[in-house]
Amino acid sequence: MYKGYFYLASPYTKFKQGYHAAYREIAITAGALASHGIATFSPVVYTHTLCQFDADKDGNHNYLNPTDHDFWMEYDSQFAQQAEGLLVCKMDGWDVSVGVQMEIDWFTKMGKPIYYFSPGEEDGLAHSIMEDKFLEQFD
Repeated sequence: MYKGYFYLASPYTKFKQGYHAAYREIAITAGALASHGIATFSPVVYTHTLCQFDADKDGNHNYLNPTDHDFWMEYDSQFAQQAEGLLVCKMDGWDVSVGVQMEIDWFTKMGKPIYYFSPGEEDGLAHSIMEDKFLEQFD
């Protein structure tokens, strides 16, 4: 098990199949990474879930808007600061997602590692992360 966690970036509003499909795909990815010992914080999984349950007993939404970009970027930046590095999942729309590009900028400025991978490549990604962590001890 890797100690610490990685910030898992993925598109949400730019995902062509819609918000729920983006949530589902990255939740599956986060689960696959967890099964390989890599803990993640996925803003999409976390905030989509929060927004689903931000309702009163009659189903009226209260305060959280899943597409309030400024609110969520500020909120998520706190998790980015504590993360070991960034995992960029190259789902449809990742390259045109304003949020993903901002997250890449954050981690670049912080000098933290950034890994790019496609859905289904979690095994190879986990191996690369573990190998890099092992090699760090010899730097």
